[in-house]
Amino acid sequence: MRRPPTSPPKQHLLRIRRCLPSVWRNAAPAQESPPPSPPHPASSLSAILYSCTARRARRPGELAHARAATLGLAAHPSVLPRLASFYLALADLPAARAAVEQAAGKARAFPWNLLIWGYAGRGLWEDVILSYEKMVAWGVAADRFTYPSVLRACGELREVTIGRNIEQRIRRCRYGLDMYVWNALVGMYAKCGELEDARRVFDGMAVRDVVSWNTMVSVYASTGKWNKAFDLLRQVPGANVVTWNAVAAGNLKAGNYDEVIRLVSQVRGYHGTGVDSVTIVIGLKACGRTGYLSVGRELHGVAVRLCFDSLECVVNSLITMYSRCGMMSSACLLFRACSVRSITTWNSLLAGFAFMEQIEEASLIFREMIGFGVCPNGVTVLTMLSLGARVGHLCHGRELHCYILKHELDSSKLMENSLVDMYSKCRQMVVAQRVFELMQFRDKHAYTSLVLGYGLQREGHVSLKLFDEMIVNSIEPDHVTFVAVLSACSHSGLVTQGQLLFAKMVSIFGIAPRVEHFSCMVDLYCREGLLKMAEVIIDNMPFQPTAAMLATLIEACRIHGNTEVGDRAAKKLLAMRTNNPGHYRLIANMYIAAKCWPELAKVRSLMSTLELNMIPSHSLLESEYDVCPVEQDNFLNHVTYEVKDVACVAQAASPSSCAPTTKAWSLSILRHLASLLRSSSTVDKFRNSTALPSQNTGVSDTNFATALASLLYLATHTALELATKMEANTGGGGGGVLVVSRRMIRPEFKELPPEHDTTVHLTPWDLRLLTVENIQKGILLPKPPTGGETLVEHLASSFARALGRFYPFAGRLVVEEVDGGASPASSVSVSLRCNDEGAEFVHAAAPDVAVADIAASLHIPRVVWSFFPLNGVVAAHAATESLPVLSTQVTELSDGVFIAMSVNHVVGDGTNFWEFMNTWSEISRSSGGELGISPSASTSTSPPLVVKRWFLDNCTVPIPLSFAKLEQIIPRSEHQAPVQECFFAFSAASIRKLKAKANDEIAGAAVAISSLQALLALVWRAVSRARGLAPRQETAYVVVVGCRGRVGGISSGYMGNAVVPGAVRLTAGEIMERGLGWTAWQLNKYVASFDEAAMRGALASWPRRPDFFSVLSLLGGAAIITGSSPRFDVFGNDFGWGRPATVRSGGANKFDGKVTVYEGPDGAGSMSLEVCLTPAALAKLVADEEFMGAVTTP
Repeated sequence: MRRPPTSPPKQHLLRIRRCLPSVWRNAAPAQESPPPSPPHPASSLSAILYSCTARRARRPGELAHARAATLGLAAHPSVLPRLASFYLALADLPAARAAVEQAAGKARAFPWNLLIWGYAGRGLWEDVILSYEKMVAWGVAADRFTYPSVLRACGELREVTIGRNIEQRIRRCRYGLDMYVWNALVGMYAKCGELEDARRVFDGMAVRDVVSWNTMVSVYASTGKWNKAFDLLRQVPGANVVTWNAVAAGNLKAGNYDEVIRLVSQVRGYHGTGVDSVTIVIGLKACGRTGYLSVGRELHGVAVRLCFDSLECVVNSLITMYSRCGMMSSACLLFRACSVRSITTWNSLLAGFAFMEQIEEASLIFREMIGFGVCPNGVTVLTMLSLGARVGHLCHGRELHCYILKHELDSSKLMENSLVDMYSKCRQMVVAQRVFELMQFRDKHAYTSLVLGYGLQREGHVSLKLFDEMIVNSIEPDHVTFVAVLSACSHSGLVTQGQLLFAKMVSIFGIAPRVEHFSCMVDLYCREGLLKMAEVIIDNMPFQPTAAMLATLIEACRIHGNTEVGDRAAKKLLAMRTNNPGHYRLIANMYIAAKCWPELAKVRSLMSTLELNMIPSHSLLESEYDVCPVEQDNFLNHVTYEVKDVACVAQAASPSSCAPTTKAWSLSILRHLASLLRSSSTVDKFRNSTALPSQNTGVSDTNFATALASLLYLATHTALELATKMEANTGGGGGGVLVVSRRMIRPEFKELPPEHDTTVHLTPWDLRLLTVENIQKGILLPKPPTGGETLVEHLASSFARALGRFYPFAGRLVVEEVDGGASPASSVSVSLRCNDEGAEFVHAAAPDVAVADIAASLHIPRVVWSFFPLNGVVAAHAATESLPVLSTQVTELSDGVFIAMSVNHVVGDGTNFWEFMNTWSEISRSSGGELGISPSASTSTSPPLVVKRWFLDNCTVPIPLSFAKLEQIIPRSEHQAPVQECFFAFSAASIRKLKAKANDEIAGAAVAISSLQALLALVWRAVSRARGLAPRQETAYVVVVGCRGRVGGISSGYMGNAVVPGAVRLTAGEIMERGLGWTAWQLNKYVASFDEAAMRGALASWPRRPDFFSVLSLLGGAAIITGSSPRFDVFGNDFGWGRPATVRSGGANKFDGKVTVYEGPDGAGSMSLEVCLTPAALAKLVADEEFMGAVTTP
């Protein structure tokens, strides 16, 4: 066990002491060290403030500031900079300024420099200069760290005077050796545009670094002085590619793309392979902007040689360049070759498809990106939304909106504006308005999109209200906003409002008019026929007129027949020598309409000189034995012009011949075009039918036959439509119809219906009519006490209230994809969405048409078809093109008014049509005070509206249609024979006589023939004779049986189609031999044999084998179909100033054998018929003694 250590003995200590030096032995005993002095308070406060700055601890820092102020140390050299840094770190600039300014003249330059740097870092250049001036005023000497920021502020504010004063101070203070100060001085003069002063300072610098050279070179490059820039670049000691890249990047940002390409070429020339990836990227961006594909390919080759083609930034730039140059195949190859694709790479390809407006391809890439697990960012969604807005593709836009909501993407202002813009351009204004109202912050871009959208919908009044709201909310409009609002005025015919806005744009808002604004004014005047005012705008504006402006004026001159103004505009447009064939086509059409054949020849000669042709298009035409592709180019138009010239020459050469005028001859060609044969006898038949002289025409038989064959193959349906339009504008009854205004009318509700805002699914009865044109009926009224805008506004107001009851007519048909279930993989469903988007209301005028031209004429003039809107539209078009399901047109005649409606047949049938018209007229009649008529009491007896459709119990709702796209069911233009119409009136006495005769002939059959059945039997017999049918030839009469009241569950107020068509088939011999009574009996038996069980079976099988209505398949060329009913209250539609004089239908669903039946104007059992037949058959019908014997002479 170890012993504890013991203390050394005293002798040992003495021995040690003897060994020490004498100095050590005699030294005084050691004293204890004094305690350390406490630290200075300024040092402690400085450390505390430093820690608070690092941790952004505001409360402790403010306490330290208070302690410093209490101790009088707030201006201490070690505390004040810490205080300034502390408040700057908290972004509390006022507190930092207060702390520095409280030190007054005690502070050195460093705290002021900190304050100036804080302002400069946040771009507050005015505060930078203000702080510098206070600093100098309080006697604080600025140092070399102060001047760079202050000089930059002078450059940003273009304060060259302050900059010159600072230069004088710098020279006095001898900062000549500080390169940062001199570089800032050069930059300040450069930004202020003082190139001579910048070069003076640059040349006076004793030492220059790369910043000095880059600044001066960039100044010359940005101002386009490339020679001086290149001279300086050659003088740069050790200049490298970085210097060149800096200059090129600056020009790229400034939009000088040609200079960028030139500079990149210079870089390659001076440095060879010394170019880097930045040079390649800058050059590719410039090539993409300018479309220089060859230069871009060269840069691609350089990138491959230098192994830059694997860099992501280079690949993305290559994809963008090829996309913008229209080489999407090359862009896709590069994209597919990428081993790693970032979101930027995906966005580059999407942007390329968006630039080419290939929305389907972009949508596929978007889906592929999601499939690969790449999450789209805001740039991706904005790219797709902008593309959907430009091409008007609503389906993809809705998908993106759903994606944004589902994945809760950050809803930035830019994304919200893009949604509003997309829905507005797709004409979905209800949805656009909702998105707009949900926006937290609304800027001018959102307002501009809405203004433009409502303008496209011809709701200019709404656009003007939005513009006023924008001004009230202190949102300053820009030139784009004025383009939108002026365009809205143009589309809605608001001439006065457009003129006032154009004047306010300059006088109040200080916006200089651009060429776009003048274009809107020209369009506004042209639409309203103010052609001389449009010409004055073009002649006096400070810009050269664009080709589009002149083309608009020329087309308006053609429409309004003003050849004088049109000829002057045509000469200006021809002098431009544009390469757009459409411009020459407009000029030619104007000269054709004015019969200016020499001028037309000059236009054609110029087109030949410029080697211009119409853009080729292709189509597949079925011949008798094969399907052959046909290329359509300007040959059709060329032949048309030649034939017109031939007809004119022939008429002039033989004035005594029976050749018709050019216009009549053209109509004859177009109307008989469908019946011409492709055989060698075509030429002879053509000449015989048109009485065209075969001699002295200047056209050989071979060329003539070739022309006819081309016409046959290329323009059968187009020619028939053209003939219809020409006849509508030139046929009997006066001149053409001028559309004054268009707008959308939303329903006006007294109270919201309980079933409102629902989706109405369609039944098989509705869906089979997707291929049918709209129901078009109209009534001719006497002249009201007040016309013009007062009349139109009154009718529009009552129309809105009627829509409040029939609100489904203000909805839209929508197409949706059907997913899963028992439906096919590629299926769609069609439904009616009651979204109150509105019905179209058109105001038109036909001042050359009188009531007698229509009511007193046996033959219906074709101008009547122009009284109806939505011509040539089948029901499916409303879903695929987002068209209104109801459109009405009020046409003011010289001594009357024609009110016409066009209703989508999928949405409702004739019962719904006339119920709406009855409601509208009743509302108008009961509130006609502003028209100067005595309002009448409401006598409404219409049943409650039932919006929900009637389905079988086991029917799938919605019904899937086994088509990938709804467009697949839209029929091709059906080749039909030309037709004419006559209107026949049958008095009540004549109807009773027919009915008695029919019942007498079948007296032993114990059946009662109705008045309508007797009349239809008379029509069937007379039309069969007029057609010259053989006795054994079968003919059919298609009748429509109503299901309201016949089928349980379908009430009288049911909205939708509730009719079942069927055919009674007989031979012509039976109809002629067995008489009127027996023929009427067959019609009676069919109606009486209506089988509800068979009807239900047909409805149950329709979804599995859907069939759609077709005129050709139903009629077969020897049948008759009757539409409408004499039970509809037509002549009770008194809008407040008199009962209708007559009723007419539009051009929709007109074919050989169509008969429309109405009640007679006298009531009491009278009836009227509108018969549509071929011209030859109709002429024989008018001469038929039995038929005309029953017609009442007007």
